[in-house]
Amino acid sequence: MINKRTVLSVILIAAIAIPVMSVFYVEEAEAASTYLEMDTGSLDIGSFDTRNAGDVKITIKNNTENEVSVRVWMTYQNKTDVIEETTITVPAEDKAVAVLNVKFDNQGAKNLTIWAESEDASFYDGSIKSSVGHNFTLEVSQSIWSNATTYIAIVAIVIIIAVAIYIKHRSAPKAEPGITFTELEEQRKSQRKGVESSKAPSAERKKYEGGKRKNR
Repeated sequence: MINKRTVLSVILIAAIAIPVMSVFYVEEAEAASTYLEMDTGSLDIGSFDTRNAGDVKITIKNNTENEVSVRVWMTYQNKTDVIEETTITVPAEDKAVAVLNVKFDNQGAKNLTIWAESEDASFYDGSIKSSVGHNFTLEVSQSIWSNATTYIAIVAIVIIIAVAIYIKHRSAPKAEPGITFTELEEQRKSQRKGVESSKAPSAERKKYEGGKRKNR
């Protein structure tokens, strides 16, 4: 049988613990509602290859009553060199999306961290901070257009097509040159002159024969 003192002790501990936990959760909720927040669940990673840049997007929530300016930047994990950065304005009690456009020259997995900070308000991610960061990984694929072999193959195909066209043109039978309108007119004039010159002797012959008949 449970001792009454034990039961009373448990009840007493619970009576003390519940208000304390309630205060803790209330304070945490109030803190979250008066600070900035990096919404890591909204992280959107675009498509990346060794020739084309891609976008990394993340939403910044402003739970304060004032408009704030937020700097967002990206580094490799455990490094401080900035790969890309941008600054966005987030209206009061609203949210905005930060977009980082990045290009990587080498293929493979990239372990990165996206950061956010503001001089106008603090961030909250379980505790109050001047800046927050979130680790993630993106994959960079190899672009066929970044490979020299692709360009060599294209040039070779163009050369083969050009040689084939040249050979076909050389082997095709040559067409007779066409007669222009001017040349055709010249031919007609020549034919007319030939006809007139052939008619002239017959006319002279008639005159000669007619005179000969009169003399008789």
